[in-house]
Amino acid sequence: MSNLDHALLFVEIARRGSISAAARELQMTRATAARRLAALEEHLGVQLIRRTTRMLSLTSAGKAYLKHANEALEALERAENAAVSNASSPTGVLRIAGLLVNIETWLAPLLAAFTQIYPEIDVELFFGVDIRDLVAEGFDIGLQVGLEHNAELIMRKLLVADMILVASPTYLERAGTPESLEDLREHVGLLYRTDEGSVLPWRLADGETFVPTRVKLTSNSYDLLIASACLGLGCAVVPRTTIWPKLEAGELVQVMPETVMHKDWASLVYSATSIMPPKVRAFLDFTQEFMGPFLDSKAPRMQEESLDE
Repeated sequence: MSNLDHALLFVEIARRGSISAAARELQMTRATAARRLAALEEHLGVQLIRRTTRMLSLTSAGKAYLKHANEALEALERAENAAVSNASSPTGVLRIAGLLVNIETWLAPLLAAFTQIYPEIDVELFFGVDIRDLVAEGFDIGLQVGLEHNAELIMRKLLVADMILVASPTYLERAGTPESLEDLREHVGLLYRTDEGSVLPWRLADGETFVPTRVKLTSNSYDLLIASACLGLGCAVVPRTTIWPKLEAGELVQVMPETVMHKDWASLVYSATSIMPPKVRAFLDFTQEFMGPFLDSKAPRMQEESLDE
């Protein structure tokens, strides 16, 4: 019998003043209750209850044990109530492994709106986390580009976007506008580097890949690649959804749209557990509702699909 069982039995006996009544409440025989009480006293090396033919009374040791046993059981009840409350309403800290992409356009607005709707949830967002370590590192949700699968994770598609090649007008004026892959080979490339350290080549419309001869910058931050392209450092393949304001403003220009482009998924990943914490469910559902109207109104050229597990 565990210490918790000991405490529960003893408190019930003290409350009812009867071993038989306590045994009935705990659905055991009187003999079993008496035997367990004797085992508890033997374990502690003290007598807790004076037994007479007419009544039971607590010894000083019994009164001390009762006080702390009641405190322990009350603490357990509070813990159970907290667990039930947490299961019914989203609370706590939501840890997200994020992508360094499109922070100002949708990620920051999404998080601001989410925390307003769910004030009891605090968000911790870390960039540059290997999605494969999501569970081991204690994260609740990860954001990724692409559809890389992991047996420990469930993937939920967020949206599909055009990945396009762009450069600034000043860069194109200086280096010329490429019209063929042969032209493009001599241009400066700004390439995305994955968290695993591999550099992603540019994917072409025909399914082939291409790497420019001159790679000036690699980074796991699309935002850095976009900013560098705007400053005229070179050409970069980035999601159209992240740069549509810069395209409309003329800060960036799409290059070779029929040749260098492909479609890719952005997706949410989370632990493949049978019980989903309310805070995770709240974020998944909120993101689904938030992304559609937001991107439909702000980026009409983006191709979007609904969440699909």
